[in-house]
Amino acid sequence: MKTLKNIFVIGLALFFVGCPARSFYPFFTEKNLVFNPGLVGAWADQDKKETYFFQKAEGKNYAVIVCEEKGDTSHYIAQLGQIGKAWFLDSYPSEEQNDFQLVPTHIISKMWLNGDTLTFASLESDYVKKFIESKKINIPYTTQKGDIIFTASTDELQQLVLQLAQDDKAFPNPTKLGRVK
Repeated sequence: MKTLKNIFVIGLALFFVGCPARSFYPFFTEKNLVFNPGLVGAWADQDKKETYFFQKAEGKNYAVIVCEEKGDTSHYIAQLGQIGKAWFLDSYPSEEQNDFQLVPTHIISKMWLNGDTLTFASLESDYVKKFIESKKINIPYTTQKGDIIFTASTDELQQLVLQLAQDDKAFPNPTKLGRVK
């Protein structure tokens, strides 16, 4: 159960209302990836209940370790890229977080990095589900306990996110972190 909870933690929206939409496939291709050294370091919420450590990993990837005040630690891989004018993170459990009963999925989060402030908001499953049900968007998906899991290709995911990128309801409840000095 702890592993399932941890998969959602970094949704990189980090404990917000609703559940993030997830994908079986990555959000970026190799050509979309960017490495920003300004993201490397420790980031914490205002109450310091959670601290996120972004470290350089292989290639343009980040290793992300999430440490909670109560002692739980989670490990993720994150990738950064720009789609349209917005920046996004694609995060998924690292091998350290792997559980043979779970299929690792990707969580797409919109990201803002402004000096010593890092803000995330994940693509909201319930919001996307309303668009799918109303036939305003057409993208391959499945559901698990009511949550959206995209089965779409990377290109299809990027087209969807480009369509929704400026919609605050698609990326609600941003979490703001400050650089730990």
